Amino acid sequence: MNARFKHAMGSLLMAVMLCSCQSRTVQRLVKAKTAPVTPFLEKRAEMRPLRDRLPVHYVWRNLDLETQKRVMEKRRIYIAPVSLAYLQPVTKDLALMEMEAGVTERDEKEMARELRKRFAVAFLKSPTPRYRIAKEPGPDTVTLELAITQLSPTSISGNVVKTASRFFIGPLSGVFGIFAKGNIAIEGKVTLSDTGVPVLQFADNEKDKVTLYTARDFQPYGHALVAMDEWAAQFEEFTRTFSDHMVEESSFITLKPW
Repeated sequence: MNARFKHAMGSLLMAVMLCSCQSRTVQRLVKAKTAPVTPFLEKRAEMRPLRDRLPVHYVWRNLDLETQKRVMEKRRIYIAPVSLAYLQPVTKDLALMEMEAGVTERDEKEMARELRKRFAVAFLKSPTPRYRIAKEPGPDTVTLELAITQLSPTSISGNVVKTASRFFIGPLSGVFGIFAKGNIAIEGKVTLSDTGVPVLQFADNEKDKVTLYTARDFQPYGHALVAMDEWAAQFEEFTRTFSDHMVEESSFITLKPW
């Protein structure tokens, strides 16, 4: 095996060992920074981190007892089509260059469909879901509305350079990966379907995970789809657990090749 490759693998394994015993503080430092919260969320001025319950950047909860009682009476959830009305322009240079050259597209409509689908799948596949999926809002449902507010594709050319340079300069090749990372930011809000009373609002941002090699580095939205699955699973777990349960944060690193 190439000596530089061994060195790179060793460095990654050390990082994984660090990750296995890392504190939540370290996890936050290396993950994506917060994205500006948009007017999609009416309670944005009142939102705060709630990491001991839901691992997203900002959360607002309606703690009114009557509202909470009504939420507990609901048995189904309607997931509305995802909004793109607050989607911000791509600002990352490599992603912009590839989009202008026709190498990648900002496929926001497909990503919106995927986000909605993956949140629904999380409830459909859960062994003990709190809610069943409803085809339309009704008196026995809560409504989940989602918006994609940032969507930058992973830079394929940047990751090609990163991968090739790894065999020449070793772990320092990760510097190239910094400029190749994409990101996706979402916002969500839950309301009582019959009255429109707000129940929950949240916002989060995720960037490409740290990898040694994964095919997702060469797919414009491969990492974004993973983030969607993780958000969906976390939200579903949140809905069926009590207030003393902490939904686990997703890792910033992956060894999965696909």
